[in-house]
Amino acid sequence: MTLLGGHIAMMLLVAGELDSAELLKRLGTPDLVISTSAVEARRHFCDEGGGLGYVLTVHGPDRPGIISAISAVLADDGGNITGMSSRLSGRLYVLIADVELPKDVDVAALMRRLAATGASLDSDITFRPVEPELL
Repeated sequence: MTLLGGHIAMMLLVAGELDSAELLKRLGTPDLVISTSAVEARRHFCDEGGGLGYVLTVHGPDRPGIISAISAVLADDGGNITGMSSRLSGRLYVLIADVELPKDVDVAALMRRLAATGASLDSDITFRPVEPELL
């Protein structure tokens, strides 16, 4: 859940017997904008301790497509955003995301692609390993 453009945006993953159309019909109200889709349930690949944890931060002007562009770069290498928060302070957009990567990822190459994506968004992106002893 996050605040986007003055509105609360929330994503929920639910399990049940209803298909997405029936769920949408039952949840629909005039005050909410809701979209649904069926997804295949799967366990997260890092549940067995097989992934690498990173923290990604973005600072830059607010604009459409920031999360889409960054998540596409991460997904190309099998990365998964496991947690994320964002806020808008004036015109400054700040995003902090927890990311897990497969062990065999070329992190240096990924960081170069993230930097290029940040430059195309007029934003600074930092990407650093999680330091578990600080948690």
